[in-house]
Amino acid sequence: MKILQAGSSLFNSGGIERYIIHLADGLTARGHEVHITAPSGSWLYKTAEAHHHPVFSLKVYNQHDLHTLGAYRRLIRRERYDIINTHFSRDYLVPGLASWLERRRGMVIHRHMPHCWPHIRRWMYSKALYDKVVGVSQAVYNALLEGGIPPERLEMVYGGVEKVVPGPAPDIRAELGLAPDSVLIGIVSRVIAQKGHRELVQAMKYVDNRAACVVVGDGNDLATVKRITAAEGLQDRVFFLGWRNDSDAITSALDIVVQPSLWEEACSQAILEAMSMAKPLVVTRSGGNAELVQDSVNGYVVQKHDVRGMADALNALVLDAALRSNMGGKGLELQQEHFTVETMAQGMERVYHSIIAAQGAFSQRMAS
Repeated sequence: MKILQAGSSLFNSGGIERYIIHLADGLTARGHEVHITAPSGSWLYKTAEAHHHPVFSLKVYNQHDLHTLGAYRRLIRRERYDIINTHFSRDYLVPGLASWLERRRGMVIHRHMPHCWPHIRRWMYSKALYDKVVGVSQAVYNALLEGGIPPERLEMVYGGVEKVVPGPAPDIRAELGLAPDSVLIGIVSRVIAQKGHRELVQAMKYVDNRAACVVVGDGNDLATVKRITAAEGLQDRVFFLGWRNDSDAITSALDIVVQPSLWEEACSQAILEAMSMAKPLVVTRSGGNAELVQDSVNGYVVQKHDVRGMADALNALVLDAALRSNMGGKGLELQQEHFTVETMAQGMERVYHSIIAAQGAFSQRMAS
């Protein structure tokens, strides 16, 4: 198959961008030709080039930005894709409309959040422009089904990652002046209110003093989180490393990875990557998180906003190195069994083939 993965509104190295690269890698390994659209100079564009995927410079600024419609039509007309797969809300309309105008089918829309669309967009995406809607976790699938997406148009395929093999881990303890035997808790994420950094800092008040927490990332809530840290007197236990190019290496240096999200997660790439590095996790019961982290197996799942519950879960891991090792190992087993790039690519290949088969059956009916 010849497949286009559309990411023409994606600029940074977030979860969806990483998902597209993983999916393109997995499909290419299975013998398919995969192209990518992305803004020139973006992380997705540069990474697609580095992974030797043909990439076309297209940039969509917002959901109703039609200035790239002609470019998409020309690309689709020239390349004659079997499948066009979009991933982000700003990219849903233009490639879908371009494909419809070029009378091409084989349209797939990925939903990376557990929310459905309002009525008009729901009709447009699930009936008018696209053949299949794919949720990346059961939580997303359920939200789409409950929101009115016809079950025959709906599929669920979990995300997947390669086993992360980072470079040499930086000596974070020495860098921060911590004791060599200190336990490192960490979060690698955009620093926005919905990601739960404030609650994590508040939980650190109740976590054993042998533990320190590192916050990797930047965002519009960073100043507030720093103010809370200072107000709680935690400057010597909570450290802000900013945005880093070596986030995988930093994760490999952590003893515990935490994701205290307050919004509904879909299928977190950060969680899957931590699992692939055998890291125990503490996460909130948020969307697809509890599908990746089995409570008391490869980590702990706590309720949103439950600061003391988060602290209790962190303390259980901080105080027991054997428990950390056991849970991390279980997480690696789960990731390798259920959440690999290969299993994701196989699942999406099945969806693509079902669309092509349905088109062939329709053509035969029309011919007869």
